[in-house]
Amino acid sequence: MTYFTTADHKAIITGKLGSAHSDHDIERTHNRMVKLQRALSARMKIARMALHPNPVVAGGVWRRSAAAPLEKESMTITFMRSQADAETVERSMGHDDFQKQGALDPCRHPVIEVRLTADHFSIELIVAPDAWYDQRNFVGKFSVNEHRTGLCKLVGKFEDPYYIGFWSGIYPNDMHLTTDKLPPHRILCEFFDTFAAGRDYLRVGRWYDVEDPGLSEMTIEETVFRNICELYTVYNYVLWSGNNNYHKFYHKAQASYR
Repeated sequence: MTYFTTADHKAIITGKLGSAHSDHDIERTHNRMVKLQRALSARMKIARMALHPNPVVAGGVWRRSAAAPLEKESMTITFMRSQADAETVERSMGHDDFQKQGALDPCRHPVIEVRLTADHFSIELIVAPDAWYDQRNFVGKFSVNEHRTGLCKLVGKFEDPYYIGFWSGIYPNDMHLTTDKLPPHRILCEFFDTFAAGRDYLRVGRWYDVEDPGLSEMTIEETVFRNICELYTVYNYVLWSGNNNYHKFYHKAQASYR
């Protein structure tokens, strides 16, 4: 039996109706997501991974996705940089009123998102256009030859088939590459070169069907943690920090296009 049942997937849609029955279904599904979030957070702490639950909502689970902030047809667990680091980055972006409720926005940061929708269960690295500070860091880093090769090697090592693309929305898009069928290095680099910071979504994700055996009661934690560990390598590639700062390369690359 899968950890999330068909009823849980349906609750993502029916839970918006407000009836007593739908409210019960969405509460049950939410509780299962919180339980999974806590199990994953404990494993990340043991593995010394610098990923933290969404600080904006209690339990780290909300009805919003970094891939489509205005849509409500999903339930997500969001992992990101620490709140202190997030505030540092947002100050650099021109946001600094953190006493105001909701001022800190996870969509302004790279996130690893575990998402439940009516049709799929997915684990994704998402860097939304609002996370332009980190997007510029990615573009700058990828302009350096050794790091171009480094990213291609990272995604080429993935064991599971992940989608890579620049689309928006909570559902898969046909305009993507798949890591188990990657093109030659030159073509892959040309693909990443089409990414536009501040405009496109950068995303790498794994989509599962509703009844996938990897999502059973016994295996889901191991499955999701394995996917997060693989995505974490690209997350760290993209994430701006004092030790991973390629903004000057971004500005140099932009100047060369003028």
